[in-house]
Amino acid sequence: LGFDIFPNDTTIHSRNVKILKRIKQLDLPITTHCQVASFECDPNDVSNKTLINFAHPKKWWDLFKANTSLHDLRINFAHFGGEEGVASVLNWNDEFPEQEGDYSPVENLNQHSWTYWIIKLIKTYPNAYADISAFDFTDKKAVASLAWLLVRDKRGKYNDLGQYKLLAKLMWGSDVPMILSDHGTYKKLFDASYAALDFRNFETGDYWKPSNNLLPDRDKLFERLMNTNPVKFLFG
Repeated sequence: LGFDIFPNDTTIHSRNVKILKRIKQLDLPITTHCQVASFECDPNDVSNKTLINFAHPKKWWDLFKANTSLHDLRINFAHFGGEEGVASVLNWNDEFPEQEGDYSPVENLNQHSWTYWIIKLIKTYPNAYADISAFDFTDKKAVASLAWLLVRDKRGKYNDLGQYKLLAKLMWGSDVPMILSDHGTYKKLFDASYAALDFRNFETGDYWKPSNNLLPDRDKLFERLMNTNPVKFLFG
């Protein structure tokens, strides 16, 4: 959180790689904060913009490209770019909709979104995952975007970004204890996400959803998010 994983300084870069190689040797799963939100610091020390740039997933992409020995590192990119990244990764046709209030996503992904680079990472590298904890499930655009990502990825629309499927790489949460005070109880937090990921019945307002027959079954999706994928991430 708030450090440069791929700095220009070759000495620091070598140190980072050495640490990550040792983590891989110990077979430890790690989580890195990968969301624009949550960066606060003393402006007299280092700017928030600098910290945000440190954590950009493109930094990890460049690191892996430069160090093939790290390709099988077990790493979780929290939090799939956040709801802001998920909402912005799809280029929504919201300027000139066919009908007022009907916003549909175009095919191409927005490469300026953090979520785009996280998608590339988790689809390319075998042990790379992303969690959707700290996700605002009241954000209708973000929930609709997540539905489209899962459906289109399953149908092979993003095969050019990597061989692995998003359904096999997403997890429900990692930092829930740190935000629990904002939600009251685990059950309240769980219920909010469980309701939203019932895409068929969740109201996304003006944002179109994929056809019901294409949407993932909620219980099977949660089995992936809360059991199958976290077990693979944590234990290999």
